[in-house]
Amino acid sequence: MSNIYEKIIMSQHNMKNGIVSTESTDTVNVKFHRLDTLLLSPDYFDMCKKMSTLVEHLNFNKVLLLVSRGYLFTRYRKTT
Repeated sequence: MSNIYEKIIMSQHNMKNGIVSTESTDTVNVKFHRLDTLLLSPDYFDMCKKMSTLVEHLNFNKVLLLVSRGYLFTRYRKTT
Protein backbone atom coordinates (compact mmCIF):
# COMPACT_ATOMS: atom_id res chain seq x y z
CA MET A 1 0.00 0.00 0.00
CA SER A 2 1.40 3.37 -1.01
CA ASN A 3 1.72 6.28 1.33
CA ILE A 4 2.52 9.94 0.80
CA TYR A 5 6.30 9.55 1.01
CA GLU A 6 6.39 6.82 -1.58
CA LYS A 7 4.22 8.92 -3.89
CA ILE A 8 6.45 11.97 -3.46
CA ILE A 9 9.61 10.02 -4.20
CA MET A 10 8.09 8.27 -7.20
CA SER A 11 6.81 11.54 -8.62
CA GLN A 12 10.07 13.43 -8.09
CA HIS A 13 12.46 10.87 -9.55
CA ASN A 14 12.72 8.48 -12.42
CA MET A 15 12.88 5.28 -10.41
CA LYS A 16 13.14 2.84 -13.31
CA ASN A 17 16.36 1.48 -11.76
CA GLY A 18 14.98 1.39 -8.25
CA ILE A 19 12.09 0.10 -6.20
CA VAL A 20 10.63 2.23 -3.43
CA SER A 21 8.76 0.53 -0.62
CA THR A 22 7.53 1.60 2.77
CA GLU A 23 7.23 -0.31 6.03
CA SER A 24 5.38 2.45 7.84
CA THR A 25 4.70 6.14 7.50
CA ASP A 26 8.17 6.99 8.81
CA THR A 27 10.36 4.51 6.92
CA VAL A 28 11.20 4.40 3.22
CA ASN A 29 13.25 1.63 1.64
CA VAL A 30 14.92 2.05 -1.74
CA LYS A 31 16.23 -1.02 -3.56
CA PHE A 32 18.45 -0.37 -6.58
CA HIS A 33 19.03 -3.33 -8.82
CA ARG A 34 21.64 -4.19 -11.44
CA LEU A 35 24.29 -2.78 -9.15
CA ASP A 36 27.15 -3.70 -11.47
CA THR A 37 25.81 -1.61 -14.37
CA LEU A 38 24.12 1.00 -12.19
CA LEU A 39 27.36 2.16 -10.58
CA LEU A 40 28.81 2.91 -14.01
CA SER A 41 25.90 5.15 -14.96
CA PRO A 42 26.09 8.92 -14.40
CA ASP A 43 22.30 8.82 -13.90
CA TYR A 44 22.85 6.74 -10.76
CA PHE A 45 24.92 9.44 -9.07
CA ASP A 46 22.45 12.13 -10.13
CA MET A 47 19.55 10.10 -8.77
CA CYS A 48 21.38 9.49 -5.47
CA LYS A 49 22.04 13.20 -5.12
CA LYS A 50 18.41 14.07 -5.80
CA MET A 51 17.20 11.34 -3.46
CA SER A 52 19.46 12.62 -0.67
CA THR A 53 18.16 16.15 -1.15
CA LEU A 54 14.57 14.96 -1.13
CA VAL A 55 14.82 12.84 2.01
CA GLU A 56 16.64 15.62 3.85
CA HIS A 57 13.86 18.01 2.85
CA LEU A 58 11.31 15.56 4.25
CA ASN A 59 13.36 15.16 7.46
CA PHE A 60 14.53 11.64 6.68
CA ASN A 61 17.92 10.27 7.63
CA LYS A 62 19.75 7.47 5.87
CA VAL A 63 20.01 4.69 8.44
CA LEU A 64 21.05 1.66 6.42
CA LEU A 65 23.10 0.97 3.33
CA LEU A 66 23.48 -2.67 2.40
CA VAL A 67 24.89 -4.39 -0.67
CA SER A 68 23.71 -7.96 -1.05
CA ARG A 69 23.54 -10.33 -4.03
CA GLY A 70 23.86 -7.55 -6.58
CA TYR A 71 21.28 -5.31 -4.95
CA LEU A 72 21.84 -2.02 -3.17
CA PHE A 73 19.40 -1.35 -0.34
CA THR A 74 19.07 2.02 1.34
CA ARG A 75 16.70 2.71 4.18
CA TYR A 76 15.58 6.18 5.20
CA ARG A 77 13.80 6.86 8.48
CA LYS A 78 11.85 10.01 9.30
CA THR A 79 13.30 11.97 12.20
CA THR A 80 10.98 12.82 15.05
